[in-house]
Amino acid sequence: MRIISENVTEWLQLFYKCCPCGLVKDGCLLTRGSMEDQHITGGGEATTEGRMDNNLDAQEDGETRCNKVVLQNLLMCMVCFYSLYYIAVSLCIGLLRVHEINSLLAPFDYTTQPSWQNPKYLVGVISTEVTYLLGGLVFAWIVEEWVWDYAITVTLLHIAMTVAVMSDFPSAEHWWIALGSGLVMMIFGGQLLAYKLFRSNFVYPAELQNF
Repeated sequence: MRIISENVTEWLQLFYKCCPCGLVKDGCLLTRGSMEDQHITGGGEATTEGRMDNNLDAQEDGETRCNKVVLQNLLMCMVCFYSLYYIAVSLCIGLLRVHEINSLLAPFDYTTQPSWQNPKYLVGVISTEVTYLLGGLVFAWIVEEWVWDYAITVTLLHIAMTVAVMSDFPSAEHWWIALGSGLVMMIFGGQLLAYKLFRSNFVYPAELQNF
């Protein structure tokens, strides 16, 4: 039982250090403290098993809270992403004076003929790039240093919604290029802002050696 207890302690301490979610850190902190108290006080096997069960329950509660936080952040990012998208589309339509375009389908429309002389194409490209650029900055405020993770997730969900709305998989090369370049801008811009604002939260490679 002593060997099992030591292995569980090491695993929980590693989970506490690695987990990005503050709520789970709090749960792991309680678990870690309880496990350290276990080594200090000693106790019988029955007491040790009871404490280990309580620690595992606390860990499960922490994981549940963390999942809720992740889903909440993802929902906020999705709402901000499409809010920015439709604002950018509306501004582009007004500035370029394009009237023969469905503003509701604009974020998902990949069938427009790619031409710099085509106002509809300009609306799609400009709104996409502006949305991704500003979205990265907003994501940095919401999820701090995890911009890259949420940016990729939101983009994958956007592709899935595009397939659902258009009832076909996008095969237009120009649409993928615009999406990819926008994603790169979102990640680099958002991560740079997050680094400036939340530098103390970042985990560096040198720190991983201490795990």
